[in-house]
Amino acid sequence: MKHRHTHSKNENSTINDAAKLWKFLVDMGGIDSNYYDKEIFNAEDPELNLYALLGIPNKFESIEQNLAAGGVTIETFLQVLLKALHPYSQMMSEICIFFEKYQLKYAKNNIQIKFNFDISDNESFKFNLENFRESLKQIETVEQNIFYYEITINKLSVLYEILNSDSKNVSSNEARLWIEAYFIDNEKGIFSLPNVPAPITGHVRLDNNLNALMDIWRSFVGSCRMYGTTVKDFRNAVRSSPKSSINRDDNLLADKWLLYYAELDYWPKIFLEQLFGKIQEIKNLHIAEHNAAFDKFSEKLDEFLSSLNQNRKTVKRKQLTEKLLDLLSLPIWKYRYELYAVWILTVIDRVFTDYEVDLHHEEGKLALLFKETHIATIKTARGLLELWSEVRSPLKNPSSKKRVSGIQPDYRIFYSGDLSVPQEHLTAIEVKQYRRSSNKNFREALNDYAAGLPKAFIFLVNYGPVSKNISLDYPERSIFLGQIKPSGVEVDNFVKQLSIIMPKIDEHTADAKDYLKTPELVIFYDCPIDLIYVDVSGSLNTIEYKTFLQTILNDLVRSGQIQRLIAVDSSIQKEWLNPDLNSVKELIKMDYNGGTDFGRIVRAHSQKTLIITDSEGYKDCVKSWVILGCCIVYEVGEVKFFKINPHAWENVKT
Repeated sequence: MKHRHTHSKNENSTINDAAKLWKFLVDMGGIDSNYYDKEIFNAEDPELNLYALLGIPNKFESIEQNLAAGGVTIETFLQVLLKALHPYSQMMSEICIFFEKYQLKYAKNNIQIKFNFDISDNESFKFNLENFRESLKQIETVEQNIFYYEITINKLSVLYEILNSDSKNVSSNEARLWIEAYFIDNEKGIFSLPNVPAPITGHVRLDNNLNALMDIWRSFVGSCRMYGTTVKDFRNAVRSSPKSSINRDDNLLADKWLLYYAELDYWPKIFLEQLFGKIQEIKNLHIAEHNAAFDKFSEKLDEFLSSLNQNRKTVKRKQLTEKLLDLLSLPIWKYRYELYAVWILTVIDRVFTDYEVDLHHEEGKLALLFKETHIATIKTARGLLELWSEVRSPLKNPSSKKRVSGIQPDYRIFYSGDLSVPQEHLTAIEVKQYRRSSNKNFREALNDYAAGLPKAFIFLVNYGPVSKNISLDYPERSIFLGQIKPSGVEVDNFVKQLSIIMPKIDEHTADAKDYLKTPELVIFYDCPIDLIYVDVSGSLNTIEYKTFLQTILNDLVRSGQIQRLIAVDSSIQKEWLNPDLNSVKELIKMDYNGGTDFGRIVRAHSQKTLIITDSEGYKDCVKSWVILGCCIVYEVGEVKFFKINPHAWENVKT
């Protein structure tokens, strides 16, 4: 294993431009120009491409020449470099939340993750909560020493009115995770690092304002963290200090008692719910109304932000450089594949948010070694599940030359007692960190794992993109997802699809799993449905059908993606815009007494349309009139879901 040199203050003092700094980072720091950071100047995403972020051309042979010719200052280069490396700092933040979650449960131990990177080197490296806090503290120090807004109690009240909306739909996974860790009864919540990205609308002026609001929120949380990383510690620290006079027009970031009163009302949580809810409320409007609504909202934020005072902090060049070098010399940067694998573990953990989970550790150490390791046990309605890493099982004639006689995916989940029975395993997750799609390697991994685990769903998750055209032996059980990274839109999709496969937390919680088989569930949850037609004809006036409808529709409207819900028989009986659970209740209570002749009503719709009917409605209406969308055919004792195509009916039993 390579060992990087450590830098010294003397070496650091000789760096006086961006070109020399880049060379130093490659030679002595945490930058890996041969693999992990090879494409940092050539990424297709302009948000990660350093040339694009710096605004300089790539016209010379070397990076150093381009930096020198572009006249890039050290300060600018450092800020842009940290932005490009941000996904890794975000991973660290989310792993920290994972640690802190179980730290509360196992309060006597400082939970550690121990790796054995290379058995031949007999070398190991430990991550623990303090490592991460220190690492993230350094990242915060480097990234946030620019400027900040002052905010007062009275200004928070003004902002509350501006953001007030009926929607509380927090679409950001990072924001939801932050709220879940923070908002816990009896002051047990955590002030996790405030690394929640601002919502993005595509409206440039509004997005700039949203970033400014998130800066205020981050400053607020950061100020609270100065007194304690848990809600209890923060409040106790303030309560134990002399009480100051309260002036609602003073900067609360500089007054712990003002900070205390605002936090006591759970302002960090309310702000996130309001901000993301307001954006969702606008997005739920008709698309033609979006720009006008965004303009109006942005004007209000312009006025609000211009009323605030700003303080600017200047960090000396040498100080900032030293902080970055200190950050990049941390061992974490040398082991970014392992960091990514642990981060995927935290994503898997999200599937079991409401379950009873026991994390297996020995005296506070969670060992993730290159051998079979029992990570956690999860209690479900159907029995105990076990989450393991690096379980090896036999496979004859694997397609990949890398596998001699067996398979060893990164993670597996199965019922307790089935460790040595791979034929019964529920799922396997293979973690890749390729910058580009590798169809051959991905195909071989998916095919070999699916062959060796005949009942399991196989997930392959990759940091970079994955081609949509991978020829598979078991496509119905093989799921491959690219761009699985912090803030990536596919992360929620991964969690959702993995959740489908897992047994329910208890038998009293009804959901689509009660009616659809697992392969159909995977397709069902993968369909981007926004419009639903529900057959309410007289032939379906049964308790069983209405119970089924309530379960399926509740599942769908909770997603916040359904824009229209329409009850039909021979005509449209009722329509709900942006339906919620009350809309579903109204539909269930309707009179079901009409005929079944809704073909002309539903015929001209899109792939995002779902039609719910019975076999009669399918044959007489859907099959004859509809060529796009999805359909659920309900019969007592059997429910079928499929995408509509000319041959769909061949797979539906009558």
